[in-house]
Order: sequence, then C-alpha cells, then structure tokens
Amino acid sequence: MRKFLAIPAVAALISGCGIIEVRPVPPTISNLETQATFCTDRDTIADFQFEAKGLITRLEVWVTEPGVSDPSADPANKAGELDAFDLFSNGSKLVGFIALDTNGDNKVQRSGQNLPAIVVTPTEKQVWVRGYNLDQTNGFVKAGNTMLPSAASDCDPIFPYGQP
Repeated sequence: MRKFLAIPAVAALISGCGIIEVRPVPPTISNLETQATFCTDRDTIADFQFEAKGLITRLEVWVTEPGVSDPSADPANKAGELDAFDLFSNGSKLVGFIALDTNGDNKVQRSGQNLPAIVVTPTEKQVWVRGYNLDQTNGFVKAGNTMLPSAASDCDPIFPYGQP
C-alpha cells in the first residue's frame, strides 16, 4: 500500500518543479571607438575596437549618420556581420574592421581579396555594433566618436595600432 501512495507523492513533487530553461548569456560590449577619418577619394578599411565581457559568436556592424537612435531602422545601414574569428586582440580590447566603398562599386579589394563593403557618402559617420552569443544580445553599442570624411593622404590611419 505504501508503494502506491509514494508514486503520486513523487509525481506531485516532480510536477511542482516546473521547466528549467537554459539560455546563453549575452555579451557586454563597452568603450567602442573607431578611427577618426575615412577617405573620400578612395576605399577605406575602417577599423574599430571595443572591450567585451562574455562570449561573442557573431558581431553586427552598422554605419549611420550621426543623430540616428536606431541603426536597424534602415537595413541599408548594416555594414555586415563578423564571426568571432574575424576579431583580433589588441591587449584587453577586441579589434575589427569594415570596408567603406566610396566609388559605388560595392566591393573593396585588399591583398587580392574582395571584401564585402558598404557604400558611403562623404558625410560624417557613426559606427554601431551589436554582439551576440548564439541568439542573445544586449542591444546596440554606439561608438564614442564619429568618423569624418577626408581627402588627406593620411585619411585611412593604422588605427588602433598606430595613430588615432
């Protein structure tokens, strides 16, 4: 008789536990900064760096005009996605880059490779990133600075490894 009473009691205890859901923790990105200028007379590899906590499996990069509050409002602002393997380490910071196309052919070639590029106009630009751990994100992070258009010979600096 005790065995028959124990089965409903155990079933009641198990059903009271509910369902446990395991979710990945989204990464935290801070201190995003970009190079100060981009070229208006030729294509530019625009570098950026940031600090991150947590695992980043994918990083979206967006480029907008300053003053935009939601870069995803216009899908044309999306410069691309970087996998974790496309990011490099510079001390405690992670470094990445995007290609800015100023001549409108929508591709930039460096070291014999065609890089995906976003076509930009010669106006001030704001870079945003959104990091993911699988499908979890903490949202957009805006760079602390903007990039100014320039036709100077040093318009594409070796940031963040050299001049800012």
